[in-house]
Amino acid sequence: MQLRREIGAQPRTSSEGPSSTITLQVFQIALVLVRLDQIARRIVNANLRGFGGASRTPTWHEQYGSSMKAEPQSRRRKTATLVERAQRVMRESRKLLEEREAQLKQQEQFLEQRAMITHEILSELSPGS
Repeated sequence: MQLRREIGAQPRTSSEGPSSTITLQVFQIALVLVRLDQIARRIVNANLRGFGGASRTPTWHEQYGSSMKAEPQSRRRKTATLVERAQRVMRESRKLLEEREAQLKQQEQFLEQRAMITHEILSELSPGS
């Protein structure tokens, strides 16, 4: 329901068929992928900027203590791990989207075949056509 409000979609009515429901679901998945892409870009940009640490005043342990020097390296590793996870999620999401699109195509072909069969049956049953 949250995605419908964000994209301005109208609630589904009973007159809409399964194709429109699937289209809406694919559209919602695409929105999620776009949002994940935005998050991944922010993580990468934050990593590249170094979190803006150059402009702030160093703390006492950064100026005088050497025991806390491992923290920035740890932060970089965590950031790299988060970026890798975000990229993995993006790859998996793209794969799921491609699978969903293939399913949609199969369903459309199925519906077209059923429509042709129904049309043939109706034309055989009606003597005047």
